[in-house]
Amino acid sequence: MTHTSSATGTWRGTLGTGTGSVDLTGSRTVTLPLSWEARIAEEDPASGTTTPEELLASALAGSYAMTLANALATQGISPEVVTAGAEVEFDQDKGVTGIDLTVIVRAEGLVRAELLNCAERTKRACPIARVLHRVPLRLSADLA
Repeated sequence: MTHTSSATGTWRGTLGTGTGSVDLTGSRTVTLPLSWEARIAEEDPASGTTTPEELLASALAGSYAMTLANALATQGISPEVVTAGAEVEFDQDKGVTGIDLTVIVRAEGLVRAELLNCAERTKRACPIARVLHRVPLRLSADLA
């Protein structure tokens, strides 16, 4: 079964002085403002402005957490919670240069070696991570 998700990006003005937004059109849940300044400078997080890299990080973190929970379940391990955090590095000259993915799992009976093995396999199985295969993806996993 195939499911299609959609979003619409809009930019007004030039790159340096314009503004934009991303609409999550598939779920119709939110419109997120974008700015070039947020991509190249440490903008105040309270500004409510996001970046394509933050959206990419959220997609990877959510998809990876779901995929790892499923991978653990297929091994007979029922995770209480899987938390994945992603940080996407952006260089204005080179684009996305790397991604750090940190995972914390709380699951009864799960040992660290088993988690590390499963987490590494999940890196190759996660649908969003597979799309990002050209970017270095550094994984760190631990037990809660």
